Amino acid sequence: MGRGRCFLVVTGLWWALAAGGPAEAELPVQGKVAAGQPPFAIVELLVAGNDKALPAAVAIPAGELAPAVTWLADCDPRVQPGLFLADGPGQLYSVRTLGPELTPVAAAVDFGVFGLRTPVLLITGQTDSPILALALAPERAVDAGLRRVVDRLAAVMPPGLDAGDGERLLQAAEALVDSLVAEGVARYQERVTTGRLTVVGAIIDLENRYGRGGGRLVLINVNNETDDATLRKLPIMARLDAARRALAVGRRR
Repeated sequence: MGRGRCFLVVTGLWWALAAGGPAEAELPVQGKVAAGQPPFAIVELLVAGNDKALPAAVAIPAGELAPAVTWLADCDPRVQPGLFLADGPGQLYSVRTLGPELTPVAAAVDFGVFGLRTPVLLITGQTDSPILALALAPERAVDAGLRRVVDRLAAVMPPGLDAGDGERLLQAAEALVDSLVAEGVARYQERVTTGRLTVVGAIIDLENRYGRGGGRLVLINVNNETDDATLRKLPIMARLDAARRALAVGRRR
């Protein structure tokens, strides 16, 4: 794959809360820093980790940037590129926002598609998504800035999601990914039509909801094609053997 750096644009929480500066008590608490991790220990951890990474660091001039994938993903800290890309820096340009969403970060995604000319736009959702849980909650007791995000996410959910909570969230994640793929295909129609860009939608299955292993990247949508059997026959899947296609392609469960 081409050379390039791994970039990260994290806009989600900042973007949602920029207007108004809500009080801490207004935000839903999803987790907390483990006991025994004061800020000075975290800074030490960051610097020590950087020391270990230095020998593998490669300085690539800006003119030589050529990542293979523009990745639009949620800000969930459990979701990291190491789940599906093991070759280290140089292949991924990342844009992350709550949900995720495309419209609020369209300029950043445009840079990956038009500026870096990545051949793949990968859009991922994930199981056990806290922000989708908020979007589906009957009462959203959250700050107005965050409410704008969850209201937009709720608007793309199909009606009647009455399965158990985990299944309900997975259906919501699939619906969100499908809507974002459609948005991406429409936005980059000329590049998609000419074959210079493929928009791939996937779910990162943190909970093993598909029964194929926790952490599995499950491809569910390519350029608005969502039929499992058809997806497995697409040219983009040509390098996957039958076993891998069964595990990694299609939403049936």
